[in-house]
Order: sequence, then C-alpha cells, then structure tokens
Amino acid sequence: MARGWLLRAEVSSAAAATAQGKHFEYKRREPQASVLHQLVREHLEPFLAYTREHYKKPLPKYVERELRGLLRCGDPWQGFTRVKCRRCRHEFFVALSCGARTACPSCASRRMAAASIHLCDRVIPDTPVRQFVLSVPYEFRLLLASKPEVLSAVIRSVMRVVLGWYRARGRELGFAGAETGALSFVQRCGGSLNSNTHLHIIAIDGVYTRDKTSGAPRFHFVEPPSAEDLALMVATICERVCRMLGRRGLLGEATHDNNEADTTPDALAACRKVSLSRGRFERLDERGRAQQQLLPDDEPWMRRKKDDRWTAGAVVGRRSRP
Repeated sequence: MARGWLLRAEVSSAAAATAQGKHFEYKRREPQASVLHQLVREHLEPFLAYTREHYKKPLPKYVERELRGLLRCGDPWQGFTRVKCRRCRHEFFVALSCGARTACPSCASRRMAAASIHLCDRVIPDTPVRQFVLSVPYEFRLLLASKPEVLSAVIRSVMRVVLGWYRARGRELGFAGAETGALSFVQRCGGSLNSNTHLHIIAIDGVYTRDKTSGAPRFHFVEPPSAEDLALMVATICERVCRMLGRRGLLGEATHDNNEADTTPDALAACRKVSLSRGRFERLDERGRAQQQLLPDDEPWMRRKKDDRWTAGAVVGRRSRP
C-alpha cells in the first residue's frame, strides 16, 4: 500500500446483503482491460506532446485532467476504500473513482443514473412527456461546440418556441393562462462519436391550470403536434436563431476569403474540426461479416407507442448522458 491511501467506511448489514448469512461478493471492475483505457494509455502522452509542439495554444488543463483521471479511475494503486459490514465483519476493498464528467464511462454513467433518478423523483411530475430533438445544420455545429454563450442562446430560443406551442394549444382548449414545463439536454456526439451538438427537449405533454376553488394544479392533455406544427416550429426556430447570430456578427455572406483554409493555433479547435467528420460503425454477425442493419427493428427499446408519448423514466435516463 505504498502508493495507495486508505479510507475506512462501514456499511449496514442490509447494504452488505447479509440477510441470509451470505457474504456480499464484490467483483472489481477492470477498466485497464477496456479498449478505451488501452487507447488512452498508449497514445495520451504522444498526443499531448504533439499538441504542445505544433500549436501555440495546447489543450486546456481540464481536458488533460479528464484524460489522466480516466487512467487512474478504478485502479487500487491510486487509492481505495475499505468497506466492512457491522454484522458479519466481512471486508472488501473498492478502488476510488475519478469522478470525471465525460471521458470516463463508469463515472459518466453514474452521473447519468443519479441525474435521471433526481429528475424523475423530484422534478418532473407524474405525467406523460414528449421528446423533441433539434439537429442543427452542419455549418452551425462547430459554432455551437466552441461558443457556449451561443449554445445557451439557441437553447433559450428553442424552449420559447416549444413552450409557446403548448401554451397556444392550452388557449385553444379554453385554458387562459395555462402553463407547462420542459427540460433541455445537450448532447455533443453523433452516432459515430463525431462532433454533433444537438438538443433533446423533454416536455410535459400537456398544460397545467389552477383549480378556482382549491388552487391546486390540474393537468390537461393536448393533442400531439402535427407535421405542419413541427414544420412551423422549425421555421420559427431557424428564423430566431439566424437573427440572433446576425446580431452577434456570427452570420454573414460566404466569400472567397472566408472559405480559405486557415491555420488553427488552438489545439482544441483543431480537434473539434477533425471530429466534425462522420465515422462508420458496422454490425458483425457471428462469422464476422458486416451487416447493413446496425440494430434490429424489433428491439423493445426501439418500439414507440402510437401517439409517441413517453413516461419520464423511459426517456430521461438515456438523454441525461453527456
């Protein structure tokens, strides 16, 4: 234990699963055996050295810290916790986690699960929800990935349009002053881990009014948006986003000069440009032959209800990932 440090903790007998007198069999995960860990372990130092040598501005410290944390995560030599049951005195060791938000699959999944439980139990009411997905044109993806203030402005515009549509449907049903709510999730990767910043909006699929007698909130369903409604919403979002980009001086006419390839002194900006290109994944059968269809259509998680309504738990968990 020369390189590790010790933290002692005690758990209850229920948490240790010793109700039947059996020890809890803890199986340590081994991230060092994963392909991701091997890739980062072998290429991180040469990659960092290359960015320091070829770019005036190397990778930010937080990027390097996330990648180095991935290599330490789950390694008992980097620190562990000693867990002991009060009842049966059984002990085992748990390696410490890095707590990273993006690079580490284990820690990111734990954050995703915790955020999903919190939102479903304490934030989102027990009502059906509807998911809206906003994908932006290719020309805007680098802008949203590199400028958080622009991304925040786009999110505000999208939320106003979505919530405004529900309020309008409430007024059509005769509910003056009806309100609703929604959550936005930013996902920064596409299906092949390419840079594709897009939004997932989880909206309460209806509106709320207050009971005139008791003042308690009452929920009212609304009909799902039609194709014409969605087309109008997209046109409104496009108009507002383009107007916002024009006010900020980020949208102009294409010229020969701004189409010329430029030298990027920023290593992170160079990584973003490279990641805009889409990769390719193939699904292999038992004999190693490539299949055209990545996933079968009869998977349970791919099925949709007829009106495309969801419960919160069915959609929030997958959308709260980084």
